[in-house]
Amino acid sequence: MINPLNVILLLIIVFVFFKLRGVLGMRNPEDNNHHQTPEAPPQTQTPDDPNTIDQEADASEPVSEPASEPALEGGRGIALFRQLQPAFDEAQFLQGASHVYEMILLAFADDNLAP
Repeated sequence: MINPLNVILLLIIVFVFFKLRGVLGMRNPEDNNHHQTPEAPPQTQTPDDPNTIDQEADASEPVSEPASEPALEGGRGIALFRQLQPAFDEAQFLQGASHVYEMILLAFADDNLAP
């Protein structure tokens, strides 16, 4: 004879199967193409395009030194901040920001993701 507990368990299993199938979906032919690499888009830039860079010319030019003074004069936001905080020191701020950035990178490197 059929055990009623087995029938109930079978109904629960079928119910869970259909729920999971509805949530997770089924594979389609596009899922099987993940091993193929996409084709490269065609090159549309011309040599006269201002976005292209001549790498041979860049290799012969010397690398310039970074500016010792930060170039923040162009923005309206920094001018407003200077008006509100006249004692603001840009060099000290940038030095502190670089220390904080280094601390964050080292924490990520050590897998320390605590806030």
